[in-house]
Amino acid sequence: MVYKAAKALGPLKSYDLELKVLRALLSQKIWMRGKRARWYERRAIVQGHLTRQVEGQDAKHSLLWQTMEGVKATII
Repeated sequence: MVYKAAKALGPLKSYDLELKVLRALLSQKIWMRGKRARWYERRAIVQGHLTRQVEGQDAKHSLLWQTMEGVKATII
């Protein structure tokens, strides 16, 4: 049910809330393990959208760093 809510938040452009839901989904380890790759990919996309929306070089650098760490976590 939460996954479907996260899927609906994308077209609504509610990226902050979608990122929170994706983090909650990725924090659990048992359910929906087959969808984790899509969640990691979507998290990187959402963080990219947030990077474009945020003002200030430090905030953009921080979000880009989080995105890079998230991508590295999917590989490992």
